[in-house]
Amino acid sequence: MTTQVKWMWGDAHLFSTRAARLNPLRWSRTRTLQEAIDDLAQHALEVRPVRLRFRTSEGWATGGRRSSTGGDSPRSVRSDWSQASHATTTNGSQVETNFPSVAAAIAELKRLAAGHPMGLGGVPENGVVTPNESPKPSLVRSNSVIVKETPTFRFEEREKIPNELLEGPFEDFEISNDVYTTAYLVARNATPDMYSFSPFVNPQVRIVWKYLFFILGSQLTIILALTWWYPPTVMESSWLVDCSNATALEPLVEAGALLSTSAEECLEAGELSFEADVRGRTISYHRIEHSVPFFDAILLEGKPMVYVLRLICCAWQFGQVYFEDFDSIRRLFDYHDFSQWFLPIKGEDLRPSFVLIIPLVQFSILLIVTTVSFMVLCAQTEAFDIVMNSLAFTFIAQVGAFFNGPLAQHLGETYIRPPPYGNDSIAYLYPEYSIANAVNEDGTYTDGGWYICEDEVGKAGLLSDYKIRHNPEKYDHHCRKIVATLEWLLLLVPVSAVIFGAVRSGAFTRLMSTLLSFYQPLEGSASSTALVEL
Repeated sequence: MTTQVKWMWGDAHLFSTRAARLNPLRWSRTRTLQEAIDDLAQHALEVRPVRLRFRTSEGWATGGRRSSTGGDSPRSVRSDWSQASHATTTNGSQVETNFPSVAAAIAELKRLAAGHPMGLGGVPENGVVTPNESPKPSLVRSNSVIVKETPTFRFEEREKIPNELLEGPFEDFEISNDVYTTAYLVARNATPDMYSFSPFVNPQVRIVWKYLFFILGSQLTIILALTWWYPPTVMESSWLVDCSNATALEPLVEAGALLSTSAEECLEAGELSFEADVRGRTISYHRIEHSVPFFDAILLEGKPMVYVLRLICCAWQFGQVYFEDFDSIRRLFDYHDFSQWFLPIKGEDLRPSFVLIIPLVQFSILLIVTTVSFMVLCAQTEAFDIVMNSLAFTFIAQVGAFFNGPLAQHLGETYIRPPPYGNDSIAYLYPEYSIANAVNEDGTYTDGGWYICEDEVGKAGLLSDYKIRHNPEKYDHHCRKIVATLEWLLLLVPVSAVIFGAVRSGAFTRLMSTLLSFYQPLEGSASSTALVEL
């Protein structure tokens, strides 16, 4: 029997994981078992799921899809292959299987390369898979195709695992690592039985508030400095004028540098530059400088290529904001929906919805930064200033991610005091995956715990506080309406601000005047031609 295999990353997605699997560019070339082992060995240190697609010449297929677990006994495992549409061809069979890590995929390929029959093995009598023991497959026959099925979750007592957690298929989902997300996680887990999130009651969480207020305060300070205290200026002009000459002051009034042609206002606004003897009379010349704040010069000046550059940089800015920064907020709302479903199954009370204030505040800052960035970019007239401002505003929106590492590490090393539930080794946060989160010190599995092991591809739960495994079709997504509203606000508010600023600055009036001045000569030449013909 000849076995061929292709592989791809199991967490690859294009709108969905199913769409990614249909993309042939995601898959490797057809390999033998040993060639596939050599390919994956180059990525052995990466902790990513791997999907394998097997094709055999004798109708055999190895691997298994994510399966549900049911039945009356811990060992009763039913396959969903009978309901699944696995591809078959006239000269063999083609089946896909997902592995939680590169190491697990390599181990399976080596087993097959060593000549072991596909699908042999069994499950421990009590259904328990210890941390040092890999789950072993069992045989399932469906439509004359033999496939193997691997136990997809661990347990000590099967009845302690709610069936709602076993309804697949499952996918991994990760939220962003920033200060806002960490503050949300700590606030969400705060219950009377665990700890208080109030900085006045619980000194251990004060560091979270300090980081949160620092990030929020620094972002607001930058925004106020740019819009109120020291707004960027454009169209800077300078004049040397005789303040006693009202006629010379009229261009300054038209430019907005002076409100009137009075000598007193000119002397107050200007600075003495020099004196000159003109026809026997000493005349003092004052320097008057004038610049326009950005919000009064939106789309007011610029060559055609400057307008193109503004459009490109605004598109860059919005793409960065939407596909990364806003996606982080969207994921946090999705995580909240998951926790509202997951915690009651685990016997926990629902957390109050006030924690949603944190992602809403994060979105408010993002919306303000995006709006101000659009207005500043559309007011600048120099190419270098436009590009550099777009980069600067990107950093302002993402500053929360740079400070999260020390905060998450501190919370992961800080144990809750007083100890909840009589357990003095519960930390405030578990930012990284560890098998110790799901397995007791004696090697037994924590049936009632929140955390699962990486090889439990058939069960919903937390891999870490920032990463979960879930089936998004099995619970309601109440926050999606909020996300849709925020999405429209992010799209409309910055564009509306630019349009309003352009109207306020007179950019549209100037554009119409330019167009009219362009068409008037054409109309004059047409009239002249008509008179000549007459």
